[in-house]
Amino acid sequence: MGNQKPIAFLILAGLLGGGAWWTFRTPDLAPPKVSEASPRPVKPTEKGPVPVTAAFQVDAKAVIPAEERLLMPDGSFVPTLNGVKNPAKIAWGSTPYSPIVRKQFDPTITWYVHADGTYTTTMMQWRSDLGREDAVTLCLHPAAPAGIEGAPDEGTVGPTKK
Repeated sequence: MGNQKPIAFLILAGLLGGGAWWTFRTPDLAPPKVSEASPRPVKPTEKGPVPVTAAFQVDAKAVIPAEERLLMPDGSFVPTLNGVKNPAKIAWGSTPYSPIVRKQFDPTITWYVHADGTYTTTMMQWRSDLGREDAVTLCLHPAAPAGIEGAPDEGTVGPTKK
């Protein structure tokens, strides 16, 4: 009975040490290796931006199952991201289409990055109203910061006084 304190201390130290290791370990988040194929120039669209040399291209001979295709506004398609099947259509808006130049691998989601700075992705999103996950397609265009009327001035607290 007298040896219970050292054993409890050792168990507690082991649990704390294991918890610290688990919390501070570095997961392998490196993106997969991409072949160094020479990029092909992208043809401009009528309203599109200045042509860029795109580092990201889908091989014309690639066979992508229909449920894993994301249709781009210019009529081309790319593979869906993040394991999505049957993606929702992109709501691109009035911004001219810009070609994809690379993929960006974030810790929890992969994005396509376009030449004009637009980010697009596909992901699964929980729908509590339906009781299931549904495919979602996001399209984020860069925009200049907009002021908010009545917002506090820099360095002040509270509404702006006129």
